[in-house]
Amino acid sequence: MIIGAFLSSIVSAELLIPSLSPEEYETRSRQVEHIEMGFTVLFTLELLLNLFANFFFRFLESAWNIFDFLIVVMCW
Repeated sequence: MIIGAFLSSIVSAELLIPSLSPEEYETRSRQVEHIEMGFTVLFTLELLLNLFANFFFRFLESAWNIFDFLIVVMCW
């Protein structure tokens, strides 16, 4: 999923070029925002699944889980 988010960022940077008309730019910008929100929702669901699978205290023992939690919180 991280690679997908990274690739969508690359694609969005390439799609939102300055030569677009204002209407096209606005449309593409909204499409990219929807894609980013989709990835944010997927990462949030993955985080919640991990939280419930590892219970709360075991979840906090892993630095990767805490890092994942911070990244998801910053995305919202």
